[in-house]
Amino acid sequence: MGDTLRTRVEQHRELEVRPGDSSLTPLEQARITLGDFNPEDQTHLAVYESFASGQELPITWQEALDLHIKVSNRNRPQPLAKSSIYKYRQAVKFFSPYSDPSKTTPDIIRQWITDHEDDYDPVTVAQRFRWLSAIYTSCIAEGKIQTQNPFNLVIYKASTPLERQRRPFTDDELRLIHKELPLVFQLCMTGLRAGEFFTREPSDLNGQFLKVDKKTDIDWRPKGLSSHRTVAVPAGFSLEPLGKTYQSGIRDHGIALRRFISDKTAPLHSSRHTFLTLSRRAGCDTAVITALTGHHSKETSRVAQSYGLFPDEVLLREAQKVWDYVYSHILK
Repeated sequence: MGDTLRTRVEQHRELEVRPGDSSLTPLEQARITLGDFNPEDQTHLAVYESFASGQELPITWQEALDLHIKVSNRNRPQPLAKSSIYKYRQAVKFFSPYSDPSKTTPDIIRQWITDHEDDYDPVTVAQRFRWLSAIYTSCIAEGKIQTQNPFNLVIYKASTPLERQRRPFTDDELRLIHKELPLVFQLCMTGLRAGEFFTREPSDLNGQFLKVDKKTDIDWRPKGLSSHRTVAVPAGFSLEPLGKTYQSGIRDHGIALRRFISDKTAPLHSSRHTFLTLSRRAGCDTAVITALTGHHSKETSRVAQSYGLFPDEVLLREAQKVWDYVYSHILK
C-alpha cells in the first residue's frame, strides 16, 4: 500500500464533491484510485472500505515492519542487522496474504500456522511467529493499531529436537580436522565464528591477539555488542582475509568439511561448540571463556564494551589451557 497510495486516496477525498452533490460510490472511488478493483486483493479491499467508512487506510504489514525497524533501532544500542531485517521481511511475506495487521485474529494466525507447517519446520514457523508478534507490538506502542496483540492469544512454541541439534566435534573428528582442514581447526581452537574469521585483516592481528570489530567497508559487523572483543589465538595462527567474499568462504569451507564429516549436526559452526566443550574439559574459567567467545553481556560500562572485561594476559592464560589440553590429550 505505502505512502503513495495513501496520498492518492487523500487527494481523491479532497476532490470529492460536497455532501448533497452527486458523488461517486466507494467502489467507483476505489477503481479510480487503484486503476482497477480486485475483490480478492487485500489492498484493494482496504481502499474500498476506507472510502466506504471515511476512515484512514489501515496500516499494512510493510508499513508495520518499517515502523518496527524504526522503533527497534530507537531502543537498541546498535541498529538491527541486515540479516535480522531479512528474517522479519520473510515472516511478513508469508503472513501478509492472510490478513492486514488491523484485521488479524487468533483464528487467522492458527490457520497460518497450520498451512505454514506443511512446508516448513515448526522451529522456523515459531521463529516467524515471534517476529510477527514483535512487529505487532511496535504498532500498538505507536498507536497504529487500537487492539491487543492477537499473537499473545495464541500459544505456539517449538524447539529443535535433541537429535538434530548441533554438537561439538568428537576427538576423532578433531584429529581429522587438524590433519585435513587447518583453518577449521583454528576455529575450533579459538571459538571464532566463521564470519568473524574470514572478515579479519592483517591489521587486526597483533601477536597472539585478534581484534574482532565491525568492517564498514564490507558492511559487516559482529553479532552483538559482546562480540566486539579481543580473542587470544595460538602461535602460528594465520588469517585468510576474504573481505566482501567472506560468505562464499564460509560456504566453501562448510562444503569441504562435509566431505570429511557427513553428519549434518556437525556443521562448520560446531567449531564454537567444540571450543566451549574443550574449555570445560581443560578446567578453564567459564567467565573468561564466555568473554573470549563473545557470549558475555557487556552492559556494565563503556570501558567494558570497548576493551573487554579481562586483561589480555588472562584471556591468553585460559585459552592456553585449551590448546595444551588438545595437544596433550587429543593430538598426542
